[in-house]
Amino acid sequence: MNFEENIYIFCDGCTKELHKPYFDALPSIVRSLRSASLVTPSAEMVKINTKLKSEIIRLEKLIKALQCNLGRLKRVVPTYASLFAPVRRLPFEVLQAIFEQTLYSSLDDIFPSSNTNKTMSLTPIRLASVCSFWRGVCLASPNLWRHMYISISVQDIHSRELNLIRVFQKRAQSKDILSLRIRSLVRNENDGAPEEADHPHILAALLLSPPESRGGPETVPYLSVDACRDVIFEPSYRERPDFSIFRRDGGNDTVQFRWPSLKCLGISPIAPGAQLGASSPCTLFRDAPLLHELNISNQCFNPRHFILPWTQITTVRIHDYHDTHVISAFLHQLPNIEHVEFSRCNLPCPQVNYIVPLTSLTTIHSDAAVGAAKFPRLEHLELRNTSEGEKSIILQPSALRRFISNLLSVSAGLTELTLVCVPIAYEYVLMALDQAVHLKCLVIVEDTYDCDLVTPEFIEGLKRLVPVLEYLKLVWREYESIEEELVVRMLETRCNTTLTSAVIGPRRGGPLQREVLDRMQALRDRGLIVTLY
Repeated sequence: MNFEENIYIFCDGCTKELHKPYFDALPSIVRSLRSASLVTPSAEMVKINTKLKSEIIRLEKLIKALQCNLGRLKRVVPTYASLFAPVRRLPFEVLQAIFEQTLYSSLDDIFPSSNTNKTMSLTPIRLASVCSFWRGVCLASPNLWRHMYISISVQDIHSRELNLIRVFQKRAQSKDILSLRIRSLVRNENDGAPEEADHPHILAALLLSPPESRGGPETVPYLSVDACRDVIFEPSYRERPDFSIFRRDGGNDTVQFRWPSLKCLGISPIAPGAQLGASSPCTLFRDAPLLHELNISNQCFNPRHFILPWTQITTVRIHDYHDTHVISAFLHQLPNIEHVEFSRCNLPCPQVNYIVPLTSLTTIHSDAAVGAAKFPRLEHLELRNTSEGEKSIILQPSALRRFISNLLSVSAGLTELTLVCVPIAYEYVLMALDQAVHLKCLVIVEDTYDCDLVTPEFIEGLKRLVPVLEYLKLVWREYESIEEELVVRMLETRCNTTLTSAVIGPRRGGPLQREVLDRMQALRDRGLIVTLY
């Protein structure tokens, strides 16, 4: 049986050539009987069957690939739906408020990189480019254009930066700015002074004197910082910075910056290996009478490089810093500190012979390893493990035990305690709760990885401890790890106390028995608001 195998069908729709089905290419039986050479029909059929199966497999793989791409497209389309069809039906004021919120970042983005800074400064321009309605909202919102990003070399600024500043000022209809991000190169003490070093730094030309007082044309736009509330300063240097360049004026260090409305200052030095002191520290923010919040990023920060109104600082946020001795020494030079927050860094662990209590500190939020520091006035404590679902690297159990042991002596004044995914045994928490007689808020979320915190023994201990507790949030890791009936029984015991609200349940949820639901409703009827997690 002979026939032509290379037969194709041309598709007009997709302009591709497809294999013609082999059963259509079989010759007639009469022609085969008349031929002199005969081939075993079964062998030929096996050959055709094999080729058909291989073709089916190839097409099935192609269909699976197309289905995968289709599913990926369905997931991507909703992400960009707002760009395909911008929201126009919201009231003007609501859309305006949403746009203003895009200029603010979360704690993790509080120290963005240079590219992110520039992206945030270009946010109003990008919003105004979506559609004509959004452009009208942006142009009618002057506050959107009062957030600046400035990138300065050792002594100069690029002309594109100056043009961008002029555009923002024109649309803001004001020279006042609300927030400022400054990234500036700083020369080192050993570097040769540039030729223009005896002239005012470009930052002084931008922020200090308006053009009319300079007696010349407006070559550099003037930015008024009288209303500026937030500043992020990113100096870039190598070893020993010479910050006198910021205040040099004709060879005399007479240039003074004043920030009458500055409340929050972020400092994120880009200075690898620069832990030495500076003979000319930075005095840019020395005159800031309202400054009370300080945000510090990365371990290149050295307090000896800056002169600030340290006695005014009440809130400090430290991000990505790992030198515990420098942190401890820095916190102890802030006499009025009340709130400290650590993110991806180490809590102060001073030397054994240098444990000085932080007598003014009342609040700690941390995801860091904690050490031997003492906090006599501590009222609010939050420990949070950011490495959820795996064994914590930052929150070390041994350091936690040391911290809890030190906390026992001062926990009588503790009013709020939050432990989220903290790998610590229930015995140490019960010891702390036994001393925290004034605790009013307790939040415990158990880790999903090998943690024995919410146990029957711990639930039993909650029946008699913390007598003035008002709010309780108790979340355990799995549905099978503990019986809800134990938790409900504990709530029934505390129903006649000061407890008014409780949130309970496993992390991933699960079914509840009818009896448990009825008992929870009875608790609600008695005035205790119980909510399932």
